Amino acid sequence: MNEKSIHSLLNVRWDGRVLLDRIESSVSSGVADCNAVFEGCEFWMEYKVIGHKAKTTVIPIETPLGTIWLRPAQYSWHVKRARAGGRAFVIGRTENAIVAYRCQPDGTWKHVFTTCKPFDYNSLLANLVSE
Repeated sequence: MNEKSIHSLLNVRWDGRVLLDRIESSVSSGVADCNAVFEGCEFWMEYKVIGHKAKTTVIPIETPLGTIWLRPAQYSWHVKRARAGGRAFVIGRTENAIVAYRCQPDGTWKHVFTTCKPFDYNSLLANLVSE
């Protein structure tokens, strides 16, 4: 499992109802992995495998499932987006669960949704667009 597989899974499970544009990491340091639009609601998603820590990741989001690690540039991007009123989420995945967190303007993280196998993709989407 990797971040690209999370994107592919959501793309298949949302069955083309959500416009998902995967952003190349070379565009800008810290920009989220995907821009999404569903019924006029635009949001961003950063995909993370829970517990996977690369050498440059130092910002933790503690979840009941384990730690989601962000690079400083990713954290900064989410904080700036939150302060501007943007809708951006970190989607964390383990083999058996998916969690969603949203950065708050003060830099803290708010739990938005958790689903376990069998994953409830429709409820995940509903929570992302209503948050």
